[in-house]
Amino acid sequence: MEHLEGETAAERAKLCAGGGGSEDCLSALPDDVLLHILGDLCASAAARTSVLSRRWRRLWALLPDLDFFLDANPDSVRGALAALEAMSDNEAPPLRNLDVFHSNASPDSLAAWLPIAARRLAGFLFVHVAPRNDAGEDGRGAFELPCFERATEMTLGLGFLSLTLPPSGVFARLTDLSLDDLYLHGPCGIGEAVSSPRCPSLQRLKVANAQGLGNFAIHSESLLKIKLEKSCGLQQLTIVAPALKELTVFYCFAHDSNPSQPVADIAVPQLVSLQWRDAYDPSSVQFGEMAQLELLGATFFLVDEADGYEHNRDCVRLLRHFEDVSTLSLELAYMPQDIEEDLGEPHYVMEDMTRLPYVTFLSLLITANGHSFGASSFHVLRMCTSIRKLMLIFSSSLDLEVKLSLICLLVLQLPVVPLKTTCISCHPGALSDSCRTLGVGLTPVL
Repeated sequence: MEHLEGETAAERAKLCAGGGGSEDCLSALPDDVLLHILGDLCASAAARTSVLSRRWRRLWALLPDLDFFLDANPDSVRGALAALEAMSDNEAPPLRNLDVFHSNASPDSLAAWLPIAARRLAGFLFVHVAPRNDAGEDGRGAFELPCFERATEMTLGLGFLSLTLPPSGVFARLTDLSLDDLYLHGPCGIGEAVSSPRCPSLQRLKVANAQGLGNFAIHSESLLKIKLEKSCGLQQLTIVAPALKELTVFYCFAHDSNPSQPVADIAVPQLVSLQWRDAYDPSSVQFGEMAQLELLGATFFLVDEADGYEHNRDCVRLLRHFEDVSTLSLELAYMPQDIEEDLGEPHYVMEDMTRLPYVTFLSLLITANGHSFGASSFHVLRMCTSIRKLMLIFSSSLDLEVKLSLICLLVLQLPVVPLKTTCISCHPGALSDSCRTLGVGLTPVL
C-alpha cells in the first residue's frame, strides 16, 4: 500500500508509543488492515473518518468498493464522489464497485452524482431507488444516464423514474446490463444504446418493468442472453444476434391495459433456449432458423377458459410452430374462483391443445387454484409419447391438497417408454408422508 502523505511505518508506530497522551494504536495499524475495517462501514461513514487526523485524511479514498446503503442521502453520495474526483489517481484509484440504495431519490439528485460515478467507476454499479408517488411517464424530470466507459456491470432499479439514454459514447467494457422499473424517454432508443457499435462487449441484457420500449431493435455480435419481462408498450421487436444462446420474452406484447399485435423478427441461429411467454401470431412474429434450439417455454395454458377469452390461442400457435425440441416447459393453469365468477362459467378446453413438439424432457407446472388437475395433466402426457424425463411442479402447497393416488396414476400410465427420471417438485413442508410411497423423486421448489 502506498504511503499516505509521506508517512512511514516507523512514523505510524510512534502513534502507539504512549507518553504524555492517550495511545492511538488503531492508527498505527497498516493501511491494509484499516481499509479492511473501513470496508465494513457505509461509504458515508468511511468518508467521515477523514476528520480524525492527518493519518486518516485520505485513507478512505483507497477503498475499492463504496456502499451507500440504508437510505443513502443523495447529497452524501454526491459529496463523497466529488471528494474522490478532486484527488489524484494515486490518492484515489478508480472504483471497483459502487452500490447505492435510495428511498427518496429524485431525477435531479441522481443526475448530480451519476456523471461523477461514470468518470470514477471501472467495475460494477448497482443502484436501487424505491418507487415514488410522483414518478410519471410524461417525461417531466427525466434525467440522462451518462456513458460509463469503464464499467463492466450495471444494475439499475430506478423506482419508475424517467430516464433518457445517452445519445453518444461507447460502453466499451460493459458485459452485463439490467434495467428495472423505469420510464424510457428521449430520442435514443434502448436498442440503439445496447447494440454492438456502442456496447461491443455486452453479453447479458435484462429489461424488466420498463415503460416506453416502442420499437426495440438490437443488432449485437456479442450478446449471449436477453430477458425482456413485463415491459408493456413494446410495439415491435427486432433481434439480430448471431451468438445469442438464451432469449426470454415475457408479458411485453400481451399486457392487459394495452394489448398489441405482436410484431417481431428474431434472427438468432445459435439459440439454445427460447422462453416466449407472450402473445404470438405466426403472421407477424418471424422466427429465423434455430437449428440449435433445445428448450422451449410457452405461456400458460388456461384449462378452463371463459367465453370470449382467447388467451390460449397464442400458446397453441407457438406449440404448433416447433416440431422438435429436447425440453418443453409448459404450465397448465386454472382460473381462481373469484375471477371465474366475474367472467362467467368457464369451459374445459384442453381439447384445443392437439399437438406438442417432439420432446424427451417435459417440465409441467400446474397452477390448480383448488381444482382437480388429473384430466388436464393426462391429456398432455398422452401426447408426449417420446418423453424420457418428467418433472411435475406445483405452484403452491395448496395444490397438493388432492388425492396423491392421482399423481401415482399419472406416473404409472405414462407411455410405454422407460422413464429415466420422474420428479415431483413442490414447496418445502407441503408433502405428506404418503408422498414417499410413490417411488418418485421429490424436489423442493425454493
